[in-house]
Amino acid sequence: MSVAHLEAGPAAAPNPGDRRQAILQAALSVFGRRGFHSAQMEEVAQRAGVGKGTLYHHFESKEALLREALLYLMDLNRARLEARLAGVTDPLEKLYHTVATEYAIVRAHGDAARLAFTEAPGIGLSPAFRATMQTAVRRRKEQVRGFMEEAQQQGLVRADVDPELLALCFLGMVREAAFDLLFLDGPRRDPDQVARTVMTVFLEPVRTPGRGHAYGRPGSHGHDRSGTAAAEQARAADGDGPGR
Repeated sequence: MSVAHLEAGPAAAPNPGDRRQAILQAALSVFGRRGFHSAQMEEVAQRAGVGKGTLYHHFESKEALLREALLYLMDLNRARLEARLAGVTDPLEKLYHTVATEYAIVRAHGDAARLAFTEAPGIGLSPAFRATMQTAVRRRKEQVRGFMEEAQQQGLVRADVDPELLALCFLGMVREAAFDLLFLDGPRRDPDQVARTVMTVFLEPVRTPGRGHAYGRPGSHGHDRSGTAAAEQARAADGDGPGR
């Protein structure tokens, strides 16, 4: 199921096997537009094409629905990144695609991304909710840390810097670029441009001397090469094609 479905029009009545997924997509849309605390479960049910009783049959509370909707969004984002990383062995290329994927999804699906920014920390929600979100965020940090360790092992990045701190700083830059678009009405920059800039600025102080790198270079991967048909195809796959 594509992330592009998240901001489609009102959902058609789902088949039984798709009902839960339709509810999660509707929750991301409604919670994202209204805000979690202001949104009504009735609107989520209406958008999903189900009755309110069906909603509570699948999710015991509004908080439980939020938790599962955010996990669903994270799973979609992770799957999109994994698809982009297929066949990529260079760890710096992996970092590049991490930024490009994140920003492309944020740019195309602002409501859902804004919901993740504001509600994933779990402020005012249950300890169980916060623990679940922390586990999901930690998994993402560990993935980026792994890329940093690969880069250090290959001599691309200085080995005297803690890879976990590198991952935290890197993700902080990615998050700030997304925050600018979502909450400060920043310009809709090209995801490839954002990814290249973040990579250049972040890695310059920690790069091993003499080890230059060209991100998204031809032949490294089929996504996000600005000015090529491959770039347009990648943007279309992210729900971020021309004119959006």
